[in-house]
Amino acid sequence: KRLALLLTGQRRHDEAEGVCRKAIVLNPGCARVRLQLGLVEGSRGRLSAAEAAYRRALELDPSSSAALGFLASLLCRRGDLEAAEAAGREAIERDPGNAQAHSTLGVVYRKTGRLHAAVAASRRATELDPGSATAHINLGVPLRSLDRLSEAEAAYRRAIELEPHNAIAHSSLGVALRQQGRHEEAEASYRCAIDIDPDYTPAWLNLAIVLQTRGAEGEAQVAYQRALELDNRELDGPRGRLDDGDGQGVTLPLPSLVPESPPSAAASFAA
Repeated sequence: KRLALLLTGQRRHDEAEGVCRKAIVLNPGCARVRLQLGLVEGSRGRLSAAEAAYRRALELDPSSSAALGFLASLLCRRGDLEAAEAAGREAIERDPGNAQAHSTLGVVYRKTGRLHAAVAASRRATELDPGSATAHINLGVPLRSLDRLSEAEAAYRRAIELEPHNAIAHSSLGVALRQQGRHEEAEASYRCAIDIDPDYTPAWLNLAIVLQTRGAEGEAQVAYQRALELDNRELDGPRGRLDDGDGQGVTLPLPSLVPESPPSAAASFAA
């Protein structure tokens, strides 16, 4: 299982899947191996296969809060918010310390307009798993929506402290800085995100916005065109990213918490 986690973290998905399937052959009744297979499948965008793995884990271990938490995250990623909320609540009933379930509920509450509840759930996730950069990112999004920008900025900066090479955290910080009128700092954050991950669409979109705000129309157009190119490419398959440009992100554990793929660039650009 540890080898599969390592391989998945390195995006060596075929090898990770192979390790999981060999482990299943050796121990077909092990629920934890099924959970890891679900993480691998989810990281590849194969959501139906991931769901099947999580549900099989629940069949093998009906009391598993972890399996319910992972399933809730996946359902949220697919947009089935009612089912995701139900699974998340049940996971927490079984284990109040399930950080993944709290984080997923935070996303569900945010997507359904319950921003104060989203902050509470997301903050609880950071308390339970203070080392999760994504938990702090997900806390920042509803704080930003509530115009609690200094708190959102602090959440994003904490995420960067935990994972300095997290492109999502840098791009998210840029959004909070831009909304405070700190355009030069915002631009620097977006460029940092792009340096880390040149294919991260929301960073290009947000860079285009701040460049346009600063009057750099030519550079803004180049950045926007790059975002559109990436978005068109991503329509062919999920990449497992968070579009923090408009706060539509979702968590998927890999191995703890990893964000979801962005919606279309056109919908994100107005963030």
